[in-house]
Amino acid sequence: EIEEANEEEVLVELAKIQARKELAETEAQREDDKDKFSCQIEETRKKIRILREEIEQINDLEERLAETNSDIKVLQNELHLIREMDRKVERKKKESQPVIPEELEDVKKELDSIQGGAFPIMASMDAIRKELKEVMEEKETMLKLEEETENSIKNLNSELHRARHKLEAVSASEKKENLMLSNLSTALEHLQKEKEKALKEREGAQEERVSIRTEIQKTKNETDVIEKRLSAAMQELASVKSAEAKALKKLKAVAEKAAKSRASTSKKKSTMAISKFEYNYLAAGALAAQEVAEKKVAAAHAWAEAMRASEREMNMEIELVEKEVKELMLQEEEEVQRMEQSLKAKESDEEEWQNQRKQSRKSIRENSYSLTPIRPAKLRRSAGSPTARRVSTSGSFTMKRRRMAMVRLTKCFASKQVVNEKGVPSEDRV
Repeated sequence: EIEEANEEEVLVELAKIQARKELAETEAQREDDKDKFSCQIEETRKKIRILREEIEQINDLEERLAETNSDIKVLQNELHLIREMDRKVERKKKESQPVIPEELEDVKKELDSIQGGAFPIMASMDAIRKELKEVMEEKETMLKLEEETENSIKNLNSELHRARHKLEAVSASEKKENLMLSNLSTALEHLQKEKEKALKEREGAQEERVSIRTEIQKTKNETDVIEKRLSAAMQELASVKSAEAKALKKLKAVAEKAAKSRASTSKKKSTMAISKFEYNYLAAGALAAQEVAEKKVAAAHAWAEAMRASEREMNMEIELVEKEVKELMLQEEEEVQRMEQSLKAKESDEEEWQNQRKQSRKSIRENSYSLTPIRPAKLRRSAGSPTARRVSTSGSFTMKRRRMAMVRLTKCFASKQVVNEKGVPSEDRV
């Protein structure tokens, strides 16, 4: 069990090392993501500045176009007026008399000069129209670029939000992992303490068994000694009875001899003279001696029966204690099996958790811009799992039952010692 606990500690340390490596990797990924996002943000800001400058230029061009349009309108109005003037002049020519050729030539020159000034104006108007078309096209392209930049900014903002959510999820998962590691370490320490307690309880139970066996052997030796003393007392009683019978026979013989002698001497008399001592002895002594002997025999038989009954009770209590000890051993074995099963379950849970964690890390690396936050795997059994509670409660229950068994044994041995001290008849009494 100690080797298994050491192996579990090694596994926990390896898991801690892997968690630290993964933390370092996640921090490096965070820094890389921060750098990437900061570069993208700077690029977008530069694009936004460029677009703003281009928009300002477009606004300037629009103002120029408005001015040129106003100039063009003025020139068109002037051309229209000039054409009307030409028409009026032609009408006047037709209506009026022939005009002086010099005036006509002057008018023609003015018209030629006006027409010469109108042609460059028309050319400039065409150039301005072309520029307007180009400006409008550029404006449309700039509007499209603005929309694209706004969309890219929105996408970048959404990616930034996703990255923030990912970072928050990763930090929460790291906190949960740290809590799980701390819970696992506390659970392992609790299991090690419970193992040490179980080992101490086993050692105490073994010592109690050894002490119980020694006490049982002592009681057996004491019962053997008591039986020997009983047999010796019974032999002494038999010898006393035989001596009493011999004494009675002698007394009868002496009494018969005395009676015969007295009968031979007192044939002439109707009564027979007996001494006072003989009369008292015959009247009370024999009956008293017989009653005392019968009482002693009855007391010896009762004491022997009481000893046998106490031995039976002792054997019954010893059997009960042995059964309880066997039950305690079975319970300890079941507790050890439960501990092993719980440890195996925790190892399997840790392996599953590590595999899920590796898969989640791989998915994060593959899908670095996905929306799904990482959720760490949850242990099926927590540090304060019901298996530990069962182990603790069963340990307290076994300790209570051991105490009750020890109390019964101590009472049994104390009662036996009292019987041995009080109820054993001595040789002098017999």
